Amino acid sequence: MTLVDVLHAVRHRWYVIVLVVLVFVGIGVGMLRSGGTYSTHTVITFTSADRSPLDVDNGSQDQSVIAFAGAVATEINGGRRARTYSLADAPQYGAGVRQGVIVSLRNEGSQWNASYSNATIDLQIVGYTRAWVQQRQERLLGRIMELTTEVQAASVRRKSARIDASVEPLSTEIIHVQPGRSAELMATAALAGAAALTSVALCVAADGTLARRRGRARGRRAQAAGSAGMKFAAAEGTGAGASVPRGRGTE
Repeated sequence: MTLVDVLHAVRHRWYVIVLVVLVFVGIGVGMLRSGGTYSTHTVITFTSADRSPLDVDNGSQDQSVIAFAGAVATEINGGRRARTYSLADAPQYGAGVRQGVIVSLRNEGSQWNASYSNATIDLQIVGYTRAWVQQRQERLLGRIMELTTEVQAASVRRKSARIDASVEPLSTEIIHVQPGRSAELMATAALAGAAALTSVALCVAADGTLARRRGRARGRRAQAAGSAGMKFAAAEGTGAGASVPRGRGTE
C-alpha cells in the first residue's frame, strides 16, 4: 500500500477519524478529572519486648524476629509472596498502579537478589480516594496487631521473649499525588499520537473492507448478468429452431 492509498482512505473515511478522536478525547478528559491518586507507605517494625524501636540495636536484625515479621506479612498477603521492586522505596503509583495494596517484608536488596536485614513490614496502599486508602490502612494495621498477639498467645509464655509490633507514626500519612504540568503535556502528546495512528489504521482497514465488499458485489452482479444473458440466448435459439406446424392443404 502506497502513501496515495493511505491518503485516499483517510479522505474517504474521515468519519472514522472523528469517532476515534472523540474516544481519545473522552479518555484524556477522564484522566485529567481523576484528580490524581492517594498513597501511603506505612511501616510496622517488630522488636523484642525488652528493646525499644528507637534503640540503635533494637533486635530488628535478629533472624527469629525477621522470620516472625515475614510470617505475619505472608499471612496478611493471603499466603502469597508480595511483589518486590528493584528499589525498596519504589512507590506503587510509579509502577502504574492506581488502586491496590502491597504488604511486604522490608527488602534491602533488589527484586533479583533479596536481602532481609530488618524485621519491618512495608504496607503500601494506593487508591482513588483518601477514604478508601484510610479504610484499608486501618483494617490492615488492626489485623497485623491481632496476628502479632494471636501467634504468640499459646507458644510464648515469658514476656521478655515476646515480639512487639509498633507503627512508625510519620509513616501513616496519606499523600495526594498529582501529575505535574509537564507530565500532563507528555500524556496529552502521547494520546494525540495514539489517536492519529489508530485513526489512520482504522481508516485503511475500513476502506479495504468496503473495497472488497464492493468487488464481491460487482462480481455477483456480473455473474448474475452473465447467467441471465445465457438464458436469454438459449431461449432465442430454441425459438429460432422450432418448426412451425403446417395446415392441411385442399385436395
